[in-house]
Amino acid sequence: MRRYARDDIDATVREVTHLHHQAMYDANPARARQSREMALRLGRELLAVASPGMQPMAWLTLSEWVYEMYGLLAHHVEALAQAKRAWLAASVMRPHPRDVEAFEGMRVNAGRLVIITLNNLGLARLAFRQAGELYEDRALQRAARYVHAPLTWDCLNAMADLPRSSLRGARKLREDADITLMQKEADDFDILAHALLGRSYAEVCITHGRYREAAANLPRDDAALDAIPHLGLPHRVMFLRTRARLLWKQPQRDLEQWRSVMRQAVNIARSAALYNELAEFERQYGADILATL
Repeated sequence: MRRYARDDIDATVREVTHLHHQAMYDANPARARQSREMALRLGRELLAVASPGMQPMAWLTLSEWVYEMYGLLAHHVEALAQAKRAWLAASVMRPHPRDVEAFEGMRVNAGRLVIITLNNLGLARLAFRQAGELYEDRALQRAARYVHAPLTWDCLNAMADLPRSSLRGARKLREDADITLMQKEADDFDILAHALLGRSYAEVCITHGRYREAAANLPRDDAALDAIPHLGLPHRVMFLRTRARLLWKQPQRDLEQWRSVMRQAVNIARSAALYNELAEFERQYGADILATL
């Protein structure tokens, strides 16, 4: 195993951060897949030897990137273990005073990782309960501009899988998160964040049979998707998955259009090795239906 001096840690975290960015946002499936593999390898090596107390911010950043790489590969056991480790470490860390706000955001984010995995495992009720506890965490109020929107789309994703949930409550959560985004210093990623909030809210609308409202909260076509800055392959597949679910659930199904959207989504997921998305497609439709695409 590679050895790391303390001065090497920040440099390696920057390298893994760059690889993570490519894995999430590169439009080339082969490059994205290769970057994910390298990020996971380097990240795991460093986490095995680095002390969380030595450089809290760097350690939590690295922990999140490694978690996301596990998630894309559908390695949920490893992802959950990494999420719990990050959450436990964050609860006892003491950051430098200049880093308090950013650290609080990262601490809430560590809690989010557990929620994401619970959603991926189909444990929506537990994920929703965990999200509710994080909303009450004072750290969220101190660092809302960092994590309010991501926590909200995680909560909405859980609500979409609940047999009973409040559409009015979901709408209020989404509106509050949109307002928080507009109150921070704007950047291009905010456009993607607003779109992801809309996608998760659309999932809740579909569950409630509000198909027109769901459609109104999704990019209307591929051109609208292409116009979203920083839209990576994982995000594209998520939007296509929701569009496909909307087509599938409506009383008057357009099966040809559904097949077209699903082929596009499955082809991207296969080429980029997004195994979590492929597992989700199989959960929703079954292996037999997917085999006909």
